[in-house]
Amino acid sequence: MRKTLAACMIGLVAGAIIPAYGEVIQQNDFNGVADDIGAAFEINSINGPLDTDLMDASTGVVSFSAPSGSRPNVTLVSSGASDVSLEDGFSVFWNVASIASDAFTISKNGMFLGVQTANNDAWNNITSLGLGIRSSAGVGDLDIIGSNSGAKITEGSLVALDTITDASIMDGFTATLTVKSDNTWSILTTGLSTDVNTGGTLSNVAYSDLAGSLFASSALQLNKSDALHTITYDSMTLQTIPEPATLGMVAAFGGAVLFIRRRIMM
Repeated sequence: MRKTLAACMIGLVAGAIIPAYGEVIQQNDFNGVADDIGAAFEINSINGPLDTDLMDASTGVVSFSAPSGSRPNVTLVSSGASDVSLEDGFSVFWNVASIASDAFTISKNGMFLGVQTANNDAWNNITSLGLGIRSSAGVGDLDIIGSNSGAKITEGSLVALDTITDASIMDGFTATLTVKSDNTWSILTTGLSTDVNTGGTLSNVAYSDLAGSLFASSALQLNKSDALHTITYDSMTLQTIPEPATLGMVAAFGGAVLFIRRRIMM
């Protein structure tokens, strides 16, 4: 009885009154069923990718190869924008289940996981911010990258050259990018051979440049004649960051519940 009452009160505080982790704006588990939160996803491409028969945005599958004459870029991107300009910040979480290829490579602009301000072009041609796995600075290099109105930027280098193994990328990983309205950022990864949990301050693009028209996006660019690569995404979540006052209220309510629980047990 005591445990049941305490559990009910904690559930009331955490669930019905205050969302402890902010508001989920968009969530997709790529199961092919229309049971998600917010906008659906679509797939857009430039530079003529080949072998695209397996691609399906509803199941989170991006699959293509490169012709001999171009370097295609394919983006899994939200079909609708979110406006978080009045929020204290946002977090976007990407869960990559696997990447399959008989000749795996990270080429050119590599792999991008983050957000961009339009869904009709590649991240490097518009304004964007995200985690980059790319070979332009060495295979397996991990950076926070983006673009400011089409001018590519690097906000910070996160992992030294040749540190991340191909196997750990192909086996799947997660990446969470958080950006606050004070222009600070943080990135957390899991599942890579070298993971990161770090942050900094934006210097080339601002929160306000992104927040008014936010599209969750992940992209891969292949070099000329690169073999078939198939990315399977497990899930994506975009959510706001709660105000500091809200977090304080959560902590206060948590303390009150703990006190009441102790009184009941006595």
